[in-house]
Amino acid sequence: MENEQAVKRWLARAEDDLDWTQASLKEGIYYSACFSAQQAAEKALKDT
Repeated sequence: MENEQAVKRWLARAEDDLDWTQASLKEGIYYSACFSAQQAAEKALKDT
């Protein structure tokens, strides 16, 4: 149960990073988009 909650927290953080990625892409800030996309991928895989 505790592990499941940790996974949900990491996935929520990954979704936040994806929102930041989309905002960065919209503004043409590609280095930020790349970084936040990479962070989202790491967080999505963490504790799974």
